[in-house]
Amino acid sequence: MTVRRHRFSARNSFSDRLPPAVLFATVWLVLPNLVFVPLWFVGGPPRPLAIMIYVLVGLAGRMLPIWAVAALLLAAFGFDVILVVSGIFNLAPTSILHAIRFLPDLRIFESNQYLILTILVGVVFVTILSAISQYRHRLRRASAVPALLSAGLLMTGDHLINVNPEQEFGRYLSPTAPFHSAMGGSGLRERLISPTGRNLVMVMVESMGHLENPDHHRLLTERFRHAGLRRRYQVEVGYAPFYGSTTSAELRELCGRWATFDEFLDEPDRNCLPARLSAAGYRTVSVHGFTGNLFDRRRWYPNIGFQELRFAEEMYEPGDRICDGVFAGLCDIDVADHVAALLDRTQDRPHFIHWLTLNTHLPVIHRSDRRRLQCEDADTPLDVVMVCAMTELWIELFDSIIDIALTERPRPTDFLIVGDHAPPFWIRRSKAMFVSGQVPWILLRDRRTMADGNIAAARAED
Repeated sequence: MTVRRHRFSARNSFSDRLPPAVLFATVWLVLPNLVFVPLWFVGGPPRPLAIMIYVLVGLAGRMLPIWAVAALLLAAFGFDVILVVSGIFNLAPTSILHAIRFLPDLRIFESNQYLILTILVGVVFVTILSAISQYRHRLRRASAVPALLSAGLLMTGDHLINVNPEQEFGRYLSPTAPFHSAMGGSGLRERLISPTGRNLVMVMVESMGHLENPDHHRLLTERFRHAGLRRRYQVEVGYAPFYGSTTSAELRELCGRWATFDEFLDEPDRNCLPARLSAAGYRTVSVHGFTGNLFDRRRWYPNIGFQELRFAEEMYEPGDRICDGVFAGLCDIDVADHVAALLDRTQDRPHFIHWLTLNTHLPVIHRSDRRRLQCEDADTPLDVVMVCAMTELWIELFDSIIDIALTERPRPTDFLIVGDHAPPFWIRRSKAMFVSGQVPWILLRDRRTMADGNIAAARAED
């Protein structure tokens, strides 16, 4: 009697027993989307086009050598990552491409999310290439119809679950859409059209959305109930809509319209507030604790009227603290000292200072030495640690602004504090803590007049 020995090998695996059409769908639909579909459960951005692109790469790969398939697959993953990151940060994909050249300035892997995403993409990429190499013949003769139909269903589900009204609003927004801003809602824009010689400091706070819970929001606004501050300033609060990223928010407030920064790269726009104030005798200054090269701010800031640019390159001195994170730069509370120094020199003519903060870019690095809200304690008023850590940083920033505001200077100075956009959290629970499509603003309107300070109004011909 002859005993036949059955050999077990890779070719006797579960994958070998799959029908070719199912194998094709597994390799070109299931595997690449394993990285991104889990975001459905926490609140990822829609990516229907990327879902279909993988299947199309699989179809094209039947006729191409393995190296060409690898190149197409790598491009598809790159497109998908750009789509996801741009969706999370409310950026146009072209803006992400524009920022890629500044990757050396960023510390991407300070973020666990980006590190995990990179590892997963790498593992899936290698797995798909291995499957293509091993099952090349079966994949070539497989029907793609089940994969195409399944991709259509997946795209529909992706849209229904993940579509964001604010993203759709921004995508289709036209220059004629109803426009609102903190500068307009506070009445500052109208008052500054005919400058009175008062300083204005506009502080645009990174990722400061409108906290939905009134008690949480009060943690921020209560800083401005300080009795001494109320004697010196009239405190007003309000809300403005947002769409897009930080640069869109800057143009919302500085140029009074919905726009993207690439519209200002080549031609000056004299209708923007800094340009109008500059023509009226103001000194217009921008302040930001990161490099001025990111999003070409060095190029378009002068085109909207800024005379003096103060980025990390201009402000940094040996020994200055650097706050960690993906966007590592000068600490906001130290940049506050530079803003104070600028205000100290305003005896000769009024200043308009646009201060763009930095440290609450996600992910926020929580430090145990910050104990304002006891973020790691069970009884913290904000039960999401990263939201709590961001709020602590905002409070720390507000205390620095209040210190600047209470310093005696002869020239009256107004302070407008406004968020750029809501925090681009990956987690739906964290997103839900903020009012959709809204940012808060706080105005400290100096009660003094120019006569009180015994200062002559700035001359338009200055």
